Amino acid sequence: MKAVVTWTHDLTAWGQWNPPNPELKAGDIVLLHFNETLEQDLKRALDLAAAAGLRPAPLREYVPE
Repeated sequence: MKAVVTWTHDLTAWGQWNPPNPELKAGDIVLLHFNETLEQDLKRALDLAAAAGLRPAPLREYVPE
């Protein structure tokens, strides 16, 4: 094993009407699930990142091979 990765925020709505909208900061890892809310969850994650002045980056860039 070369790395263990955990997430900072799970932004999957899971059918909630008012899911949490945390203030993201640099280095946060956002978990999304491939389910029926993926499109809205991804949009929310990208909006939260933009509001914080952040840009998404692939995790693979930060995990050693």
